Amino acid sequence: MSELKEHIRSLINSGVKAVDPYSLIKSKLSLTNGSLTVQAQDFDIPSKDKIYVVGIGKAAGFMAKGLEHLFKPTKGYTITKEPFTQLDHIINLTGGHPTPTKKGLEATKKVIALADQATSNSLFIFLISGGGSSLFCAPVDEISFRDFKQTNNLLLKSGATIHEINSVRKHISQVKGGKFARRVAPSQIISLILSDVVGDSLDVIASGPTYHDKSTFKDALSVLKKYNLSEKVPSSVLRYITEGVKGNKEETLKNEPPNTKNILIGNNLLALKAA
Repeated sequence: MSELKEHIRSLINSGVKAVDPYSLIKSKLSLTNGSLTVQAQDFDIPSKDKIYVVGIGKAAGFMAKGLEHLFKPTKGYTITKEPFTQLDHIINLTGGHPTPTKKGLEATKKVIALADQATSNSLFIFLISGGGSSLFCAPVDEISFRDFKQTNNLLLKSGATIHEINSVRKHISQVKGGKFARRVAPSQIISLILSDVVGDSLDVIASGPTYHDKSTFKDALSVLKKYNLSEKVPSSVLRYITEGVKGNKEETLKNEPPNTKNILIGNNLLALKAA
């Protein structure tokens, strides 16, 4: 029995090691002569005056630590659930998971302020991992953080799938559903994504802050109705989504802009194959 236990433990360790965020970044990225190479894809960055790093999710700290082995960014933030003290050049901030917190909101506001400094001569490297939806949180101006948080909690308890939950969260957020990519334009943004979602839908992982969104306001409203949440969510949320259905609110990003590149660097299948 002890031999069997050791064998099972070795399988688990092999799977975990294959998707270790620190090792993934170090093995899949290189920076030489002003060119960033990610999984054999080259990105020229010699003219970039400023390189910013943003990391969100439970693996963001270790992903950022791996990136620091390549270069010293102009400025950067990670937003994680627990404090991460191993970074040299990137500031670690904390938020809440699975429920958004005021600390997460303040951290997100700092990232938004960084995005607002973007120019055509800057580069954002965005590190995305599971948990990012809750940690990277800023409701649209028409919805209070209290209402935003209450809606999130109702969705998590409703029995809705992650795709359904995120279709609502993306439409009441300032940064989800590709809105962050829209915000940093015309700056170039390269997102490195570690997926915890079965099927690796890039618009679902962390609610796709830099990826175009397939869902619509109509889909979000359908989710609220399907799970009997229309009368439970705050009136500000229902009103905003309803106005969106009428075309009175800006939709999420529907086409990936030329300044944006999303690259999947690890997923559940990678761990499974290693095991």
